[in-house]
Amino acid sequence: MKAHLFIVALCVVICLPGSALADAGDSPFSAGGYARIMTRPDLQGGMSQLGFWNLYGRLLNEGPYAALELRLDLLEHDPVSNHPWTSLHARVEGGSVANADPGGGSLALFRLSQLYAQTGNVLFEHVTWQVGTLESY
Repeated sequence: MKAHLFIVALCVVICLPGSALADAGDSPFSAGGYARIMTRPDLQGGMSQLGFWNLYGRLLNEGPYAALELRLDLLEHDPVSNHPWTSLHARVEGGSVANADPGGGSLALFRLSQLYAQTGNVLFEHVTWQVGTLESY
């Protein structure tokens, strides 16, 4: 009997309008990242790498890695208007995560690999200018 009530309650909650769902909103700040942590199959630590890349494939021989990409919109970018916009970008990345490697997660093993400002619709419409690190991906 309790299982039937639970199923009915679940169906009611699913069918209700989504008024309780939150909208992310438009924040001037955004952040995204990537992390890769590896371990040996026996969970014994060490360099946590298996075999040789030329025999077993590159993915078994990769080390830990983490990246954090940050963006701050100083002037909002509206794609349908010709108003000027500006954003600052920074990327921090490195190859040591917690106890996954001998580096112990040291911040000394990370670097600021990208730092640049982008601005658009300044002097010319539909033209984006980038000052700082010119390599972006």
